[in-house]
Amino acid sequence: MDLGLKGRVALVTGGSKGIGRSIAMGLAQEGVDVAICARGKEELERATREITASTGRRCLPVSADLSQEEECQRFVNEAVRAFGRADILVCSANVPGGGTFFTLPDKEWVNHMNLKFFSVVRAARAVIPHMQQRKWGRIIIVSGMSTRLVRLFAVDNGPVCAAMTNFGKQLAMQVISDGIRVNTIHPDATRTPRRLARLERESQVRGLPLEELEKEQVGGLPLGRLIEPEEIAHLAVFLCSDKADAITGQ
Repeated sequence: MDLGLKGRVALVTGGSKGIGRSIAMGLAQEGVDVAICARGKEELERATREITASTGRRCLPVSADLSQEEECQRFVNEAVRAFGRADILVCSANVPGGGTFFTLPDKEWVNHMNLKFFSVVRAARAVIPHMQQRKWGRIIIVSGMSTRLVRLFAVDNGPVCAAMTNFGKQLAMQVISDGIRVNTIHPDATRTPRRLARLERESQVRGLPLEELEKEQVGGLPLGRLIEPEEIAHLAVFLCSDKADAITGQ
C-alpha cells in the first residue's frame, strides 16, 4: 500500500528512543525525512545513525529542552531550515516521573506538565504556519491510557495525558479547514526505556520483583504482554498518511 508519504518532512519530539524513535524510523521507512529532538545528545546521534543507515533518508538530530519555549521554536526553525518544509509533527516528548500522591512534590507535577503537555502546545504553535502554507499537515500526539485509567504510582501522568487529549481535539477542530489532521494515540504498557525505569523504581518502593510487576501491569491487557514501540509506530505512520485524511480529532 502506498501511503503517499515519500518526500514529506516530519518533526518528532522525544525522537531519540522509545515510541518517538520507533515512529521516526517508521516514517523514514516510508520515504520521509525526519528531524528528531531530545535532550540527550548521545542518544540522538545513535538514533540518527540507525535511522539513516536503515532507511537511507535524511535525519537531523536537534538537542533541545522542550520545557523552554525558545528551544521548541529553535527545533522547528532548524528543521525547516534544513529540509525546507514541515509536513508532520509527532509529539512524543516525555519525562521519567512517577510517584504516589503522598510522595510527589509540586515541582515534579509542574515539570511533567511543562514538558509533556506544553511542549505539544509550543510545537504545534511553531509548526502549524508551515503546514498552513501547503494546506496539508499531520499532528500526532502521543499521550497514554492514563488519560482514563488510574495508575497509583504515576498519579501525575493521568491529569497531564487528559490535558493533551482535550487539547488535541480542540486543535483538530481549529485547523481542519487548513488540511491539517490532529489525532492522539494512547499507548498502554509499552516496552520503552521510560516504562522499564519506572518499573524499577516501583519495584524498589513496593519491594516486589520486576517480573511480578510486569505481570501485574499486563494482566488486564487482551494480548497479555507488553506492547512493542514498533506496534505503536505502525498506527502513527498510517495516521500521518493520505489514507487517513478522513480521521481527525480522534
